[in-house]
Amino acid sequence: MAHDSTTSWTPAGDEPSVLIFLHIPKAGGTTLGGIIRRQFPAEQYCEVSFEHLETFDRFFALSDAQKEPIRCVKGHYPFGIHEHLPHRPVYVTMLRDPVKRFISEYRFLKEFPHVRPDLPVPDEALRDFDTYLDHVHANGAVNWQVRQAGGFLPLGELKVPLDPLPEDAVEQAIDNLERYCAVTGVLSRFDESLVLMKRRLGWTRGIHYLRENVNKAPRPAGDITEQGKRRLEELIAPDKRLYAYACERLERDIQAEGSDFTREVNRFKRVNGALVSMQRNYQRLVPRGLRRALRKLR
Repeated sequence: MAHDSTTSWTPAGDEPSVLIFLHIPKAGGTTLGGIIRRQFPAEQYCEVSFEHLETFDRFFALSDAQKEPIRCVKGHYPFGIHEHLPHRPVYVTMLRDPVKRFISEYRFLKEFPHVRPDLPVPDEALRDFDTYLDHVHANGAVNWQVRQAGGFLPLGELKVPLDPLPEDAVEQAIDNLERYCAVTGVLSRFDESLVLMKRRLGWTRGIHYLRENVNKAPRPAGDITEQGKRRLEELIAPDKRLYAYACERLERDIQAEGSDFTREVNRFKRVNGALVSMQRNYQRLVPRGLRRALRKLR
């Protein structure tokens, strides 16, 4: 899938900008969000998210003068929030293999069924995977990555069923990312995506991380049949096309960085891998109750 590079995002010198993190659910966004939060002082940072609808009310109530200092907005919202900000928008996002993302969200909701007040899922819809897929499909929410990147969601309260996606939804989503997104990362290449963001956005604070908001069990739920997965594959075709673009673009952008990029990524992986090993040992050796008490002290 090739695209005209002349339409791609390019830096704009010293012109004031605002970083907009388009957080796709279950695509590594909690971990990435923590890294991004680290790059900005509190007075320049703003969170707006469907999970907390009151944040939209507070955001829209801000005057132009109150919005002027904002240099980073993070959260679950659709493309287009930049139209309510005074500075040049620079987006970043992280996409994930659509089938894996959908299954991960299903398993997460099975464990925490009432975690999404923005798009509540009835208990009966989580009876099994096929029932959940029927529920999400009936409400028009299967291809969530296209909806967010394309701006096919309201900026505020969600009402289901959602409006059908237009025929050119994928093309519109790709155009948005090409024009406004400094880095379109993919979860399967998280470290490469992260180092690319650091380079392109000039981050000066550390980008090392520990994994956050990860499903406890790594395997898909046992009620996901091959027939259910095949049906999901068919329904999620638009998200698969967008993801294919993201993978192709990330590879294109990495190649443009030159050979020293690979060396930088390898150094980062070594250091961060040691940090993750320390995390695993800490979790294995320190009881959960004590870890919780230590977090409160911190």
